[in-house]
Amino acid sequence: MKMKQKLSLVIILTMLLSLTAPVGLPAYADTVSSSSTEHTFYINEGDITMTAGTGGHDGMIVVSHGAPSVTAHVYENDTLVITGTTTANRVLVDGVKAKIAIQNVNIQSSGAAFELKNNADGTLTLEGANILKSGALMAGLQVSSGNTVTINGTGSLNAQGGSQGAGIGGGDSGAGGDITIEGGDITATGGDMGAGIGGGYNGAGGDITIEGGTVTARGGSSGAGIGGGISGVGGTTTIEGGTVTATGEAGGAGIGGGAWQAGGSVTIEGGTVTATGGDMGAGIGGGYNGAGGSVTIEGGTVTATGGDMGAGIGGGDSGAGGDITIEGGTVTATSGGQGAGIGGGIGGAGGTITINAAATVKAASETVSNPAIHTLSDDIEAASTAAMFMANLSGQKPAGTPTHIHVKDVFNPMTSFSPTRAYQSIAVTVPADTSYQVKTDGHYQQHLTSPLTEPSTDFVIAGAGLAAFDDVENAANPPIVNDEQAPPTGLAGIAPTSTANNDGKITGTTTTMEYKLHASSTWLEVTGTEITGLSAGTYNVRYRAKVGFHASPSITITIPTYTAPSTGGGGSGSSSPRPPATPSASKDITIIVNNETQKSGTETRTEIDGRTEIKLVVDSQQMKNHLENAIKENNGTNEVIIPVTNTGDIIKVVLTGDILKKMEDHNVTLSVREEKIEYRIDSANFTIEKIAQTMGISLDSLQSIDVEISINKIPAAQAEALKEQATASGHEILFDPVQFEITARATSADGKVQEVKINQFSHFAERIMGIPEDIDPSKVATGIVFHADGSYSHVPTVVFEKDGKWYARISSLTNSIYTLIGNPITVAAVENHWSKVPVNDMAARLIISNPNTFEPDQPITRGEFAQYITKALGIYRTDEITTTKFTDVSKEDKLFNAITVATEYGLISGYPDRTFKPNDQITREEAMSMYARAMEIVGLKEADNKRIEKYKDKDQVADWAYEAVKKTVSIGVFSRKTGETINPKDTFTHAEAATAVRNLLVKAQLINP
Repeated sequence: MKMKQKLSLVIILTMLLSLTAPVGLPAYADTVSSSSTEHTFYINEGDITMTAGTGGHDGMIVVSHGAPSVTAHVYENDTLVITGTTTANRVLVDGVKAKIAIQNVNIQSSGAAFELKNNADGTLTLEGANILKSGALMAGLQVSSGNTVTINGTGSLNAQGGSQGAGIGGGDSGAGGDITIEGGDITATGGDMGAGIGGGYNGAGGDITIEGGTVTARGGSSGAGIGGGISGVGGTTTIEGGTVTATGEAGGAGIGGGAWQAGGSVTIEGGTVTATGGDMGAGIGGGYNGAGGSVTIEGGTVTATGGDMGAGIGGGDSGAGGDITIEGGTVTATSGGQGAGIGGGIGGAGGTITINAAATVKAASETVSNPAIHTLSDDIEAASTAAMFMANLSGQKPAGTPTHIHVKDVFNPMTSFSPTRAYQSIAVTVPADTSYQVKTDGHYQQHLTSPLTEPSTDFVIAGAGLAAFDDVENAANPPIVNDEQAPPTGLAGIAPTSTANNDGKITGTTTTMEYKLHASSTWLEVTGTEITGLSAGTYNVRYRAKVGFHASPSITITIPTYTAPSTGGGGSGSSSPRPPATPSASKDITIIVNNETQKSGTETRTEIDGRTEIKLVVDSQQMKNHLENAIKENNGTNEVIIPVTNTGDIIKVVLTGDILKKMEDHNVTLSVREEKIEYRIDSANFTIEKIAQTMGISLDSLQSIDVEISINKIPAAQAEALKEQATASGHEILFDPVQFEITARATSADGKVQEVKINQFSHFAERIMGIPEDIDPSKVATGIVFHADGSYSHVPTVVFEKDGKWYARISSLTNSIYTLIGNPITVAAVENHWSKVPVNDMAARLIISNPNTFEPDQPITRGEFAQYITKALGIYRTDEITTTKFTDVSKEDKLFNAITVATEYGLISGYPDRTFKPNDQITREEAMSMYARAMEIVGLKEADNKRIEKYKDKDQVADWAYEAVKKTVSIGVFSRKTGETINPKDTFTHAEAATAVRNLLVKAQLINP
């Protein structure tokens, strides 16, 4: 009653306001959110529908709610809280992106209780206990193909599909959409023939990602726990963390395909996963009559149990094993009846199986016809090196019936053993070498080489003593008697180079070792032939434990303290000792804060191997005082300049983390300025909070982090090698190469030095280089950055004159070695072409990599345009890239690096099927979408957002591309077909692409016009 009275008052007030509204101003009957970011709606009062705003409400969400319906307009970033109980009403998210919190909701509807449709994208936060139960043909939480939901929060959700609908995902004949679970306690139950999470009847699983939370998914009859409904393939399932329990029903896999379908693609990277197939379905893989698909396990604890006739991991009844790769984690795979532990279901061929050393695999089979591990070619893939424990568990199996154990070996690809009693099991290790043997409880022994030996009571498998077992529990957890390893030898401790440095090291190590400070209990892996960054002290080093072996006894290594070299006389020797570093007395330094010169810190000058190092350590307290005073007087952009008055080969500037945090909070630009080089960095680039989190340091202890900014003029020999490399490519180096580095360091209480390199930025950092007086400034084509493999590429560069001197300003999003080059080049193909100027400029800047074969009017492909943009922005690189997210882009592809980097920076996203189609000709609207994302990187904002209205064909732009096209045309630099048309579906030529990226850089003032 009170609610109705309040509503009546609201309606009366609204009517009065509309009657008294001034002439010329509209009177709205609906509500519009202003500063509030959270709005509460009650499902018990009527349906709640969210659609896109139009007219004056573009960019907003229209929420229709209640009965009679009332309309509210809210902003996309607002949170819509839904609460209440109903058996008649429903929630519909129709074509909008919305942030929704459900709070103790109980919706039990004859239709879809909660549905996302028409490319909707919802973030669903769980608060309290929630129930979504739908009627026939609908999913409990309906997210069909083309729609996206992300579920998080600390509450719970019980989603129940109606007949032929999934618990979460598609309804009747509907595939699941993009479903991501980040947290919460979720129970999803499919209706008859629907998956717990994934497809409904005849629907594939969609794209399902579980990152955390507790997830329990059970399919309806013939549906997978997670994956496809009946006749639906498993789709793509990725589990990164959380606790996941997935159970298929009659014919459905625990995770994978529904009955009659294959498992799709399943990747498990972490978490605790328990997957149980329904009758005739695999634990993970295919449903009844379905192959295993692709299963990759990289980590986590995975227990997979097949239904009767299904494999633990692999095919369902009559289904082949598929492609199964186990790279890590602890995996237990057991057939529920007639299938293999890992491989095919009953009547199904084996799989292609790879098991690597990082994994612990336990496989069991209950059948004569299928072994614990069943492969297509009677062998495990050659890459396999892991310990595997296999068991025959059938109580009815007579003694003497062979159980096959398939082991890849250069001498003999298969061996077997004959159990002497029921339930007998065997454990076997596949080591990296080829000298090993397999034995069963002293009754039978077989070498993997010929001839066979007689039975023996002694047996060794790669140094691990193993036994036969009498029951399932023991077979799943066999005891291993490990051998001992000898301790390491040949290690040495090297003292730090000065009392100020923690650069001591231990030499002679390998990556099979681990180490710790003597007083610590935490062992750390060794990553190379040296352990670096150590302070003086006592350390322990040992070999790590491995399959069949305990960790070795440790040895003690002492890193001595730094001792200054003696300057006294001595006998003459045949060799000259390395000259010691000779630091000068420290002196005060001055800094410039918002044009005010202040004292703040000390400078030392040290000679090391004939090179001069100048180190400036900023006094934190003085700097803090200077900053606070400057900030009080200036509310805009602030600048701190640290001048280096002495010339040197290596310049190091050290500031503490708390100072950098204060600078970041107040938008301070930091500049280290030497005579010929200036390094300007936006303080946000230091990401000091992220660095502290990586090091495990709290925000109130940021002062314990030293951040060192280094400008290193490359030694002459290395510089000469780089010049020769450039000359061989037809380029001339015009400025001695300089290396820029930023390193954060912190020393823990146990003396361990943590070090984090800051190599990638979110904002462009500038390097300003003084062009030598004997170099004509017009010769400078561009700045370049060297990659770790020695190759180099363009970085945006502006040449300018100031006070009679010429400079080059390089803008980059990374740290590395930089220099300037000359590259006189003309592209013959554009001599009489409209694109002559931009194409020649882009070729000189190395963005066009094939100027001699350039075809200006040839359509450019999607991959080629990605390469143009990454090279133009200076983010292209050729090192440290090993994988790609796209199934149709291999590492051997010549555009692999460009496409992968473009993905990292958000320039491209590809298609829903995880392809990129790099060789397809790019359309103009596709190119504009990449271009709009590049605008964000260079800081170009949308200018004239009404500009698109002047184009006659704006309605031909695809909905998914419209905002990007609008943003791109707003700044007027993207080449157009005519002044009146966009031609969004047309192809895009190489000349147009070169012109577009050049215009972008010019507009952002990153290169000269």
